[in-house]
Order: sequence, then structure tokens, then C-alpha cells
Amino acid sequence: MNNEVKSRIIAGIALISVLSYLLWYAIRPHQLWWDEAVYVLMGKYLFSGGSFGLWEGARPLVMPLLLGAIWKAGFPVIITGKIAASLISLCIVAVVFLLAEEWFGKPQAILAALFLLTSWPFLFFGSTLMTEHLSMLFSLIAVWLFLKKRWFFAGFFLGMGFATRFTQVFIAASLGALALLAWHRKKASTKNLIAACVGLLLPLFPYLMVNALLYQNPLYPFFYQIEITQTTSWPYIEPFWFYAKEIILLTPLYLFALLGFGASFWKAKKEASKYRAIALITAVLFTAYSLIGHKEVRFATQLLPYLSILSAHGITIAYSTIQKRGAAKISFVVVIFIFWIPVADDILLVRGHQQDYSAYWEYIHEKGNITDGLWISNPLYMLEGEAKADRLMYYPRLDSERIETLTQEIPQAKTVFISLCDMPCPPNDFSCPAKKKGLLESLKESAKAIREIGEEPCRGYIIERQLALPHLDKIPYGK
Repeated sequence: MNNEVKSRIIAGIALISVLSYLLWYAIRPHQLWWDEAVYVLMGKYLFSGGSFGLWEGARPLVMPLLLGAIWKAGFPVIITGKIAASLISLCIVAVVFLLAEEWFGKPQAILAALFLLTSWPFLFFGSTLMTEHLSMLFSLIAVWLFLKKRWFFAGFFLGMGFATRFTQVFIAASLGALALLAWHRKKASTKNLIAACVGLLLPLFPYLMVNALLYQNPLYPFFYQIEITQTTSWPYIEPFWFYAKEIILLTPLYLFALLGFGASFWKAKKEASKYRAIALITAVLFTAYSLIGHKEVRFATQLLPYLSILSAHGITIAYSTIQKRGAAKISFVVVIFIFWIPVADDILLVRGHQQDYSAYWEYIHEKGNITDGLWISNPLYMLEGEAKADRLMYYPRLDSERIETLTQEIPQAKTVFISLCDMPCPPNDFSCPAKKKGLLESLKESAKAIREIGEEPCRGYIIERQLALPHLDKIPYGK
């Protein structure tokens, strides 16, 4: 059996193993993340004509469209969506292989794919119904097509990436700079740049037109997302070095990316321009994400494909340096094995946190369809059953001013699903906690029935009110 056949067998076993893990995690019962619930319910809103679900105007539309189409087709949206997300993750690995092969060769490509396949953050978030992996797939395809000088399609997939997740603008900026540099050096024509721009605008134009109709501003969701991030991200503020620390702790192997980055940067100066792409994209992504105050481990997955490629390149360089020394080779293999083991497993602790929302779902089923006067403090409360949220108490932000507005609008509420733990107050808003409790008491005082769910301090309430007044709250909420 030659080495080529052996490599394919090993790669096949690795792919099957990882797919099995992703599918197992996708179909096993577990609680969705907050954002996953929002995308599922936005999909229902879109495909029910606004009869069910909810709407958040700051969210991109690609993921809600995908999940809404699954729901409309009659498939179980959560399981089907997670299986689709698992397949998307495997497609990411395939594109990483192609990119690494284009940049450094087949041996490094196999290593890069293997490193990404076994990266804990990538596996953990590989079947979630969120935008990180789908947008990552689009942007990676765009980078690969850019290297192949397929200008129109590179622009198209870049546009799809941005329409899926706004932070793909960093990839767009990197490729835009590389395209302008190629044009300046006469390695790309004006026609090439125009083709890329047309491809970029093709998926964005319908989205921008819809925004113009709904919000009178084609870029409203983009700027609104920036505003919301500035006012609501305080629980997730972390220092500049957060991603560097978390990535190294969860996958120490990525330390070799420093060697790979240095070598790529050097080659970008001395040799082919294609090395400039991996160096620039990695530097821009890492710097941009590190400068953004709102940091979560799941956002770091955007960096992992490039770090996997650079780590594979760095390890190859290190190994080639000591390959003639037997003892050193053995020590090197041991070091790699050790570096493959996560130092910290705090990411896995999130999976252990489960909260029971079944009482809210049973209430929705008991009442049939709830399509009028429903207020919620958490999208997970209405994940099961058919209901429409008329007021998102947490959106677009939660502070004293927002609570005062909600208190004045209580006569419009007919049914309220609320827990004060869903509505944390900003640390510098000292009057917020008291006003939040006052809002809950006002809701209770005007109720005809109250159901208490769970225990303090995070007790939940289903509050039924006698009468809901007419109200106007079409898309967008919070505008």
C-alpha cells in the first residue's frame, strides 16, 4: 500500500469520525443558545408572513432565510438545521485543505485539515445554528477563488459572507487591499476589479433594497448592529489578549502558527504574492477581533482556519529542521502530541448549563397560537409551538430608559413571559435594578393570572393580563 492510499484512508477515517461526533452532538437533546433561538424564530417570522416568531432588525438575513425555509418545508428545523451545520463544518475543512495546498503544498494541507478537524472550539460550535461557520465557509471560498483569480465568483462569495455575518467585512477589506495592490502592480486589470465588485454586489443588492424599504436606510442593520454592540456588550468585554490566550489554552498546537506566520511574512517579501494573502488576512482578522471589546470564544472560530494552515506550515518547518536527528524527531513528536491536548476545558462547561423552558412551551401549546400581545424577556421561551412576540423586552437594549418605556406600555401587553435574570442591568445604571423590579411588580398587579416557574433568584413568570390595547409594532422592533 503506497503512501497516497494510506493518506486517503487516514483522511477518510478522520472525516467519518468528526462527522459522527458532529451529528451525534446535533441530534442529542441539548439547550440551544440564545442567538440560535433568535435565528430560528426570525426564520418563522419571514416564512409565516409575520404571523409567528420574532424579528430583530440588526441581524443579517441569510441564516433566518435558511432556517425558515427548513421550517416551511415541514422538516424539524432544529435537528435538520444542525445536521446542515455539521455538513457546512466539513465543507470548511475541505476548503481549508484546498487553501493550504494552494499556499504550501499537500503535506501541509493534510495537517491543516487535521488540526482544524480536531480543534475543540471548531468541534464545539460546529453544529450550532449561528452565523459563524456559514459565513466562514463563504469567505474561505472567496479567498480560494481570489487566489485562483476568479474575480467575479470571489466577489460573489465575499458578498454572501458579509450578508451572513457583518464581521466578514474584515476579509473583504483584506482581499480588497490585495486586489488593489495587484492592480497597481499590473497583475490585475480594471476589468477584474469591476467583475469582483459586480459579484460582491449581486447578493447584497436585494438585501440592501429590502433594508431601504423596511428602514429607509439600506445600511440600517449594519449600523444598528454597531450601536447595539456598543450599548449591550458590556457583559462580554475582555482585554486585547483574550483570543490569543483562549486559543492557545484550548489548542496549544496553534503556537506553531507564529512560526508559520513569520515564514509566510518573509516569503511575502521575498517570493510570490500569494503568501501575502495568508499573512495579511491572519493579521487583519486577529487585530480586528482583538480590538473589538465584545469577545466570545465562538468568535475565535473565524481565526481557526488560518491558524490551522499557519500551524501546519510552522510544524513542517520545525520538523524539517530536525529531521536528521533521531532523538530530536522522537521528542518533537511527543511535543506535538502534548500540544494537541487542550490546557483548559472551560468551553465545555457551557454545554453543562441547562435550563428548563418546557413550562413556557406547554403554555403555548395549551393556548394554541399566541399571536397578539405577547411580551418576552428571552427568545427561548417561545422556541416550541406557534407564537408571535409583539415586544422583545431585552431588545435593542435593557436600561432605565427602556424599562420606563416598557412600564408605560404595559396596557398593550396581553401575555408576558419574563424572568429578571434575562434582563441584566448595565453596571453604571444604578437606578435600573429598582426599576426592573418595579416593572415586574406592575405586571403582576395588573394580571388576572400568574404562573411561577423555577426558583429564586431566577424565577420565571407567565403573566396573563385582562386586556391588550391595539398597538403598532411591525418590523422593525426597536427602531
